[in-house]
Amino acid sequence: MTADAVRAEGLVKRYGGRWRAAMAGPALDGLELRVPEGGITGLLGPNGAGKTTAVRLLLGLARPTAGAATVLGHDVGRDSLAVRRQVAFVPEERAVFGWMRTGDFIRRVARVVPRWDAAVASRLARRWEIGGAARLRTLSAGTRSRVLLLVALARRAPLLLLDEPTTGLDPAAVDDALAELATAAADGATVLLVTHRLEEVERICDRVAVISGGRAVLQGDLDDLRAAWRMIDVAGHPAPDRLATWDEVADVSARGEATRLLVRAAPDAVLARLRMLGAEVTAVRPLSLREIYLAATGADDDAARGDLA
Repeated sequence: MTADAVRAEGLVKRYGGRWRAAMAGPALDGLELRVPEGGITGLLGPNGAGKTTAVRLLLGLARPTAGAATVLGHDVGRDSLAVRRQVAFVPEERAVFGWMRTGDFIRRVARVVPRWDAAVASRLARRWEIGGAARLRTLSAGTRSRVLLLVALARRAPLLLLDEPTTGLDPAAVDDALAELATAAADGATVLLVTHRLEEVERICDRVAVISGGRAVLQGDLDDLRAAWRMIDVAGHPAPDRLATWDEVADVSARGEATRLLVRAAPDAVLARLRMLGAEVTAVRPLSLREIYLAATGADDDAARGDLA
């Protein structure tokens, strides 16, 4: 059985005093999350779902109100320093060490990490045209992303935790960055990719997890999720409310005599039960990742437009 590079169990995080927490609700509300060792896991979720809070807790940069988490076998509460030594982190906030010159920043990281790969750093600096003289705060968003990705990849860390790592990159640069992440995973690293870009998840991720309302509402191997989820249209069934009680059914909508089901598991078994009830199955099709995401988070397409690319 594959070990977990990341495991969160019942993570709760509330900010502010009791009154503020009661009004706003928890940022995390019992998060259960698994990231197996090896491969690339995409972490998706609406804005404000708790993704950044989860990242901060996994790195030991904040303490949970309740629950526990381990990263590479280390308890993040008791041994956060060991966690950060083994995790290459690209933060969503790019304004880090803005006063430093790019070359000084890269050399500083190289001096303090145990497995720095100078050949990787040199190769990426040439390919991505990263000079050493400019101060980080003067760089474009895309160039800052390249610098942080260079540092993360050259660390040769067993876990790469990347929060929106392709921000500001043009399509060709995104392709190149994703290829480098895929190579790192093929070489044995575990990659946790926090992103709102579904296309990136579909291209390189083996596994996906979706957070909504501070909880993981969906997680699993991408191929398994695609195989399980179906949209099923039926006619002639008089009780769509009954269908909504089935464990395998994520959503039911009815229009006249037609009923549409979003099925999240065991589609063949659901089809057999529908036919036993006398329903006429008029159409069956697999769901796209976008449709699966919308069904899992309970959002409509317009609401998700700002969350997904």
